[in-house]
Amino acid sequence: MRRELMSMIDSEISDKVKSVGKAKRAVDTLAKAKPAGDLEALPLFEKTIDALRGVSDSGLIETLEKKRREIEVRVEDALSSRREDLHRAARDAGWRTDRFQNYDRVGCFRVEYRRARVTMYLGSERLNGFDEGNGQTLFSRIEKEKAALDDFPFSRDGFFAAIEAALALAKAGNANRDGKTPIRTVYPLTALARQSLDDAFMKRPEGKNFKDYSLCQFVYDMARFGRDGWIMPNGERLSSQTPNMATVARGATIAVPDLSVEGQATQIAALWIQRA
Repeated sequence: MRRELMSMIDSEISDKVKSVGKAKRAVDTLAKAKPAGDLEALPLFEKTIDALRGVSDSGLIETLEKKRREIEVRVEDALSSRREDLHRAARDAGWRTDRFQNYDRVGCFRVEYRRARVTMYLGSERLNGFDEGNGQTLFSRIEKEKAALDDFPFSRDGFFAAIEAALALAKAGNANRDGKTPIRTVYPLTALARQSLDDAFMKRPEGKNFKDYSLCQFVYDMARFGRDGWIMPNGERLSSQTPNMATVARGATIAVPDLSVEGQATQIAALWIQRA
């Protein structure tokens, strides 16, 4: 009994020593830090407050909490202004924008925020994430992302030829269902079929000659090349299946933005070729 009690005391003392050490290091870091602005200062205060809670220094915690709240208000105000600046810059450039509580629609993109962190989505897919607190600079980044999608070297005929080959591969591998191939199966097979259009890869089919083809680029190509109708090079038509709720729930769909509407999206569960 005495041994168990001593073990519990030793464990508690050891934990307390670790907590004090952690709190001391956090306070020292805060004291020495030279943050460039409120966005860098705020996580330093939060980390120090969390560390001090382990040693129950309520007076110091109260002082730091007050300072943290002041910084947080300034950060939120600044980030709110960023969204206003983003919308203004986009509208000045002729882009459609829509504002919602926790995200914005800017052109065909969904833009979400978590403090300075910005996450961009295209249709159902995450395009990228980065830190940016300036609205004008953020719009410039969004413009560059769209330009990169537009400039991707894939012709309309080449894209639909690759999809036709992908559907044939799915059929050969028994990956289709009643003649329809799940959209998330079509994508990797299209990425594979695309390599057959590349001379360098066909001459030397090695990893260094394999060209990346992201899911977001596939989604964008579905949108941009489908604006004039999904007509295959041989005159046949590519058809799509709208998903049911169960398919959506398990993430087996892809949402393709309608670029003519800018921001709207169509859910697709499967693709097949409708014979002419």
